[in-house]
Amino acid sequence: TLKHQGLEAIASQVPDPYISRTFGGYMMGPGFEKESKGELRTLTSTFRFELAIATPCAQTATSGEWIAQAKAALDRSSDSDTAAKRTARWWRDYWNRSWIFVDGDRGVSAPPNTFPLRIGVDSEGHSRFAGYMSRVSIYDRALTAKEIAALADARAAEPAPIKDGMIAGWRLGKAIVNAVQGGPPLNVNGDVTFGTDGRIPAARFAGGWLSTADNPPLDFSKGLTIEAWIKPDDAQTGGRIVDKMTAGGDDGFLFDLYPGTALRQIVGAQTYAVQNVVKPGFWNHVAMTLDPVSGVRMIYLKGELIGQSGDAGNTTPSRVTQAYILQRWMAACAGRGDYPMKFNGSIFTVEPKYTDGRPFNADWRAWGDCFWWQNTRLPYYPMLARGDFDMMHPLFRLYERGVAAGKERVRITGAQGVQFPETMTIFGSYGNADYGWDRNGQDPGVAANGMIRHIWQQGLELTRLMLDYYEYTGDTDFAKTRLAPMATDVLRFYDTKFKRDANGKLLIEPTQAVETYAIDVLNDMPDVAGLVAVTAGLLALPNSIGSTEDRALWKRIQDATPAIPMQEKGGKRFLAPAEKFAPRLQNCENPELYAVFPFHLYGVGMPDIEAAVEAYKVRLNPSHVGWTQDGMDAATLGLADQAKADILAKSQNSHPNFRFPAMWGPNFDWLPDQDHGSNLMTVLQYMVMQSSGDTIYLLPAWPKEWNVSFKLHAPKNTVIEGVYHDGKMQSLVVTPESRRKDVRLPGE
Repeated sequence: TLKHQGLEAIASQVPDPYISRTFGGYMMGPGFEKESKGELRTLTSTFRFELAIATPCAQTATSGEWIAQAKAALDRSSDSDTAAKRTARWWRDYWNRSWIFVDGDRGVSAPPNTFPLRIGVDSEGHSRFAGYMSRVSIYDRALTAKEIAALADARAAEPAPIKDGMIAGWRLGKAIVNAVQGGPPLNVNGDVTFGTDGRIPAARFAGGWLSTADNPPLDFSKGLTIEAWIKPDDAQTGGRIVDKMTAGGDDGFLFDLYPGTALRQIVGAQTYAVQNVVKPGFWNHVAMTLDPVSGVRMIYLKGELIGQSGDAGNTTPSRVTQAYILQRWMAACAGRGDYPMKFNGSIFTVEPKYTDGRPFNADWRAWGDCFWWQNTRLPYYPMLARGDFDMMHPLFRLYERGVAAGKERVRITGAQGVQFPETMTIFGSYGNADYGWDRNGQDPGVAANGMIRHIWQQGLELTRLMLDYYEYTGDTDFAKTRLAPMATDVLRFYDTKFKRDANGKLLIEPTQAVETYAIDVLNDMPDVAGLVAVTAGLLALPNSIGSTEDRALWKRIQDATPAIPMQEKGGKRFLAPAEKFAPRLQNCENPELYAVFPFHLYGVGMPDIEAAVEAYKVRLNPSHVGWTQDGMDAATLGLADQAKADILAKSQNSHPNFRFPAMWGPNFDWLPDQDHGSNLMTVLQYMVMQSSGDTIYLLPAWPKEWNVSFKLHAPKNTVIEGVYHDGKMQSLVVTPESRRKDVRLPGE
C-alpha cells in the first residue's frame, strides 16, 4: 500500500500493524479438563464453577508466544472476588464522573402550527399527488386497530363511521362535503376536478391540490390519526396525502406516498415508512396513527396494521435518558482499546441478515475498515462534558501515528506539513480504493475519489479537539508535547499549500466544502472557520507552549485567514458554504454551519448569532439521523424547540429488528450507528450546558416543560452538578466554587 501510494520512503517509520497479528481466547478454570479443541468440561457434576478468559491481541512470532502471553495474563489475574470488586469499582467511578437524567420527554406529539392544511401537495408546491381521493379524515387521538378496520369497512363513498375525536374531514365527490360541522373549508388550487371514478365519488388530482386557510394551532397532545381513500395513478410519482408542515422541516406533520408506493408519516422530526405497499390504479384505504404517550407510530393499509415503530410495552420513564446511558455504556465497552471506536458498528456488529438480509458474517460493515474522519471524530466530542478524557487518547494516537505518512504525502505534492486522508488506514494511508488502483493521469499523493479528493480540514478539527482537551484538563505536558507539534504541522500545510491574494490572504483552492460542494469552490467554510478557531485557540495558550517559531507561524496563518464566508438573500445575511462555489450538491451536509459546530464561532453568548440562526433556518439539508449535525447546531444556537425535536427523533431511531434500544440506524452507515448515538449525547449535553470563553451557560437550549438533573464537566477542570425542576433551578454545585461567578442560569 505504501509503495502504491508513493510513500515507500517512510516505510521504516510506519510499523506494519498487521503482520503476525494474533488474536483469540484462552480459557481455563479449576475443576475443568480439556475435552477437545475449543471445549472444556467439568470433571464432576457441580453447582458452581469459575472460568478465567484471556483474549490478547498482539503481534507474536509464533502461536506459542501468544499462548504464553495469554497464560501470563491469567497468572496475573486475581481471584474472582477481587476481580469482581475491581470491575465494580471501575464502573462505579465511571458512572459517577457525569450523568444526565431527563424527566418529561416521554410523549411525542405533532408540533402545533398555523400553516394551512394541504391535501395533495407540500408547502413548496412539490410532491403533488396524481390520482383520485375520496375521503380524508383527521382525528386528535390515536384510533384503535378496531376503529381503523371500521373506517376501512366503510367504503370510499360512505361517511367515516368514527366521529369521536374527528377535528377535520371531507368527502370528495361532485362537491366537497365537510364532515365536521363548522370544520375548515377547502380551497381548490389548480387542476382538481370533482365527480366520480366509476361509481365512487372522488376528486381527480392532476397537478392541483386542496388547502384550508391558515388555522389556529390544532391540539394533538392526545394523539393523531389520518385516514384516507386514495387511488394513485402509478408507482413512481408518490405525493402528499395530507400535509401540515414546512417542506423539509420538523414543525408539523404529514402523511404521504414516498418513495413511490411506500406509505410514510412524519411527525415533528420523526419519520417512519413502510415500503412498497400501495397498489397504483386501485382504491386503497390508508391510515396512520400516533400515540403521544408511548411514542408508537402505526401505519395501516386496507384496515390492517402493516407497520409499527416503537414499543407500546416500553414503559421507560425517559427514552432520552435511556438512550444517553446506553450509548455511554457502549462507549465504555469499546472506547478503551488501542484504536478509536469504529463508527460503523463499533464492537456491536451482528450478522447483516438480521438487519437488511445481506449474506455476510458479523465482521462485515458498510464502508469497510478505514477510519473516516468525519465519522470517527463524532464519538469523541461528548467525552469532554462526560469527563471521559482518558478515552480520547485512542483518537489522538491514531492520527499521531499517521503523521509520518501524512507528511510524506504532502511532500510529494510539493508542500510541507501534514494532512490526513478523509478515509485513513490504521497506518496513515488512504484506502487503496479511494486512492485509486489505476493511477494513470493522476497526480501523486492525490486521491482519485472525487467525493473526498480536496477535503483538507481533518487536521484543523483534530487540533481544535486537542485544544478542547487541554482547555478542559489543563494538561500542560499534553499541550507542549502533543498539541503544539500537531498544530504546527497542520498549519504549515496551509502555509505552503495555497497561494495568497494581493492582501496576503490565503486562496484555499482547489478545495471542497466537505463532500457537498466540490466544483469551483474557493475558501470553503470548514477550512476558514477551522483556521479562525484553531489559530485563536493556539495564540491564547500560555507562551510556554509552542516555540517562538511555532507561534510566529500560528500568527502568520491567523493574519492570512480569509473572512468567514457570508451571503445575503431577501435582505438577510447568513453564513455561506464558501466564498465561491457552484451550487451543485454531491452530498447532504450543511458546510456553512461548520462555523457553529464543530468550530463554535457562533452560539449562545457570542456576537452575530443572527447570521448563524438564519443559516440554520435556510439550510438545504435538514436531518436528524446518523452523522448529520442539525442537533448540535440547534442546541449551540439556543434553539430549544429544534433541539428538542432532534433529540426526540434520535432517541426513537433504534432498528425495529432488535430488542436492545441502542441499535441505532443503520442510517447512512451501519448498525449500531455510533455517530447517531454519539451525536445524541452531544446534543443533550449542549442543551444542558455550553461554554463561551470563561462563561458557562446552563440550560441554554432546554425545553421549559422538561426537568433534568445533571453532572457535567466544563473547561478549567470545572464540574457542574444541578437539578432543574418545574422551570426553576432547584440546586447547583460548582467545583471549584471560584467558578460559580462564571455560571449563567437561564434568564440571566
